[in-house]
Amino acid sequence: MMRPRLTVVILVVALSLGPVGPVLAQTTEADVYVAQAIIEIDEKKYAEALESLKKALSVNPEHVEALYYTGVVYAAQRKPAEAVPFLEKARTKSPADPAIAFQLGLAYFAQQQYDRAQPLFEEVFKAYPDLDGVGYYTGFLRYRNKDYRRALAAFRAGRSTDVEIQQLTRFYTGLALGVLGMSQQAAAEVEQALRLAPGTPLVGPAERLRDTIIAARAAERRFSAEVRLGATYDDNVDVRPNADTREPLVSELRRLRHESFGELFGARAEYVWWKTDEWQSTLGYSFFTTYNNDIPKFNVIDHLGSLGVSRKMLLGEHPAVLGAQYSWDTLALDGKEFLTRHTGTASLVVLGSEMHLT
Repeated sequence: MMRPRLTVVILVVALSLGPVGPVLAQTTEADVYVAQAIIEIDEKKYAEALESLKKALSVNPEHVEALYYTGVVYAAQRKPAEAVPFLEKARTKSPADPAIAFQLGLAYFAQQQYDRAQPLFEEVFKAYPDLDGVGYYTGFLRYRNKDYRRALAAFRAGRSTDVEIQQLTRFYTGLALGVLGMSQQAAAEVEQALRLAPGTPLVGPAERLRDTIIAARAAERRFSAEVRLGATYDDNVDVRPNADTREPLVSELRRLRHESFGELFGARAEYVWWKTDEWQSTLGYSFFTTYNNDIPKFNVIDHLGSLGVSRKMLLGEHPAVLGAQYSWDTLALDGKEFLTRHTGTASLVVLGSEMHLT
């Protein structure tokens, strides 16, 4: 249900645009016909406008504005395939005109020729990011290519006077934020999309998306714990040297028992006590012990407490996580304190691509 509706929005937006760059007058009579066609387009008299434009092109087949507006009329009549030849010819004559490039991109988009539309939208967006609607279409195609960060940048930079385009922009902004793990901002964007146009067909999907985001946030586990049990056999519990017949003392030392079966026990718990879309802080505790059945004086008990904080961020266009952690560790041997230490660590993780993590 989404694609036909998108096409309608595209065509409506197309009618509000005209060439941005100046076009030199080519034939006075052709200019008169084009001026008449523009009035007829504003009045939505598309058949009459098409006749006026045909007359202009019969006088001058190379008239750039006549070619452009012919494409606009066919787009308004939901005939993007017929609009493309006129727009391509107009772009050949005036390659620097962003309005022609944008209109041609819309015609490709309406036919779902996204690979041909995206370079045109990117070109226009780079030069005129606030051109009506270009931010949405650029962001949509970036989102479709799973380039979520740059899609978000395009959505936020874009402008539109059309309420449905504004609603779609909010909706896909929410989707991009959700994928990036910013659920709180995602829910806010979707809620804003619902308020913009409460009676449109997008309301149903938007409400389901909002409810899904809210449910996912509610279901997020803040507390996690695990317990592990194990068994061991150690043939050198007290770490004695290998037997050496040349050293009688070594042989004497190895006569004492140094082998033992044993058990392992470990437990870990973590609690996310503070979390926003960008920041997260976690408290952690872990316990580990070994028990040697035959030589218990070498039993080990370890306690580790930790406090960590991390922040999601962007380095250029690459997602990154900056983190820091403090930990306190105490180790006991045969029930007596053997080692205590404080440790601070810092880390930076950069996602270069889907297959590259630094």
